[in-house]
Amino acid sequence: MEKDKKRFSVRFDLNKQNDMHAYEILSHLPHGERSLYIINAILEKRNEPPLKNTLLYVKDSIEKKIDLIMDKIQNGSIQINTQNNGSTDKDNSIPDDVMDFIKGL
Repeated sequence: MEKDKKRFSVRFDLNKQNDMHAYEILSHLPHGERSLYIINAILEKRNEPPLKNTLLYVKDSIEKKIDLIMDKIQNGSIQINTQNNGSTDKDNSIPDDVMDFIKGL
């Protein structure tokens, strides 16, 4: 081994679920690819968008889903249950409290 080569040692606590899962992933990789896999995982994690960008993406995704639901309600694909008779009818109706929430967004 070269003197200039730096080494890092990683130990897994196989009693912890995440450690066990990571160990299983690495143990199935060929020996020559394990370091590269870990390096790429670290660099990808470092380059993830900031939390703000992630939250904006989630917000946009939710808004699109709400728009889709509202379109389905307006074109009659989904029926709005305006009466609460205690039935557990599993048709395409949306409970009033859910509709009130959606309309409030």
